[in-house]
Formats: sequence, C-alpha cells, structure tokens
Amino acid sequence: MKDWILKYKVPRWTVFIIDTLIIIFSILTAYMLRFNFRIPASEMEYFKLAFVIIIVVRVFSFFIAKMHAGIIQYTSTRDASRIFIILASGSILFAVGNMISVR
Repeated sequence: MKDWILKYKVPRWTVFIIDTLIIIFSILTAYMLRFNFRIPASEMEYFKLAFVIIIVVRVFSFFIAKMHAGIIQYTSTRDASRIFIILASGSILFAVGNMISVR
C-alpha cells in the first residue's frame, strides 16, 4: 500500500480544480447561511458580482503562490503557514475593497 502511495502522484491541475471547487462550495454555503437558505432577489446581482470577484481573487492568489504544486505528496507546517498567509492576504484584500466600496 505504501509503495502505491509513493508512486501515485495527483496531477497539479487536479489539485487546482479541487481547490477551486472548494472555493465555489464555500461561497455558495456562506451566502446560503447568510440569508437562511433564501437569497432575496435584490441580493442576486450583488451575489453574482461577489461570486466572480471572489473566484478571480482566490484562484489568482492560489496560482501566483503555486498552492497546487506539491501540496498532496508532502505536506508540512510550512505548507500550512503558506496557505494561511495566502488566504489571509486575500481576505485583507476583500476587506479593503469592501471599505473602499462602502464610501
């Protein structure tokens, strides 16, 4: 069994797609929970815009940081801290963008 795991490598594009699907699922879940599983019609335009922006920013940051490279084979605390920094920087970018758009 151990030899099979060492020989089998998941392609990078598969990891990238899985990461993107997790982002999409998270966005949809967050919006559904925010509005008690009934998104008002007035919020649908904001949802569409936010959905696209979040996907673009997260996918771009994952691609720039090469999150999909080597994350499956050997995961360490350094990888975990890199993931945290990437997600935190994206969240800070969203917060700053939100503050600017509210003004």
